[in-house]
Amino acid sequence: MNKTVIFDLDDTLVATDVYYRTAYNSFVAVLLKDLHYKTPLFDVLEDELIAVHVANSKKIGFGHETFTKSMIDYYKILCKKVKTHLNLASIETIKDIGSRIYSEKIYQEYGLLNGVSETLDFLVEQEDKLVLVTKGVWNAQLGKIKSTGLEKWFKNYWVVDSKTKEFYAEKFSKEKLETAVTIGNSVKSDINPALEAGVSKGVWIPYPVWGGHEDAKILKPESVKIVKDIKEIISIYCEL
Repeated sequence: MNKTVIFDLDDTLVATDVYYRTAYNSFVAVLLKDLHYKTPLFDVLEDELIAVHVANSKKIGFGHETFTKSMIDYYKILCKKVKTHLNLASIETIKDIGSRIYSEKIYQEYGLLNGVSETLDFLVEQEDKLVLVTKGVWNAQLGKIKSTGLEKWFKNYWVVDSKTKEFYAEKFSKEKLETAVTIGNSVKSDINPALEAGVSKGVWIPYPVWGGHEDAKILKPESVKIVKDIKEIISIYCEL
């Protein structure tokens, strides 16, 4: 009881990756139409697009707008590389593809991932303080929070460019961190930085993310529980 429970948002409480995967598949269709046999092999294409996206994310932050820019940038790179005419109509199509990654209507319709409501209700009953820390663009992340009704459980949330040890140390007192739990789908982003800052426990909910070939290892495995479903938090609560 009276724990501080820090949650990730994307692909922990709400689905996000599926919309990026859909956009990626639509983008590949544009490349095949314009470049034909000059389209890179799919594994090469994905790796090169990820590289462009990572570089852009470091400059302008993470989010659907950055991914849209990355698809357009990579399309231009490929057209120049294979000496193919740049199709302005295709660029507009790519912009449209990117715009469909995020909309409040999508999140209103599909809501939270299975088991989220029950788990959050349970934690509130334990009189725990729920905090949301999410990486991305403020307007989009806030839109997800409001559209899915997460404000019912979260009165405290931060939208950040990156989750770092320094962020947690700044926002939470040493006493709070010592009784806190961090929960998310990314070891690199959600688990390790919080543990480094002094959070006592972590719950990792693995979730395959496009472009997220994560090779990070859990820094303090003895402090982390691995679950397949968020509802398992209820059954292991006494161990946190």
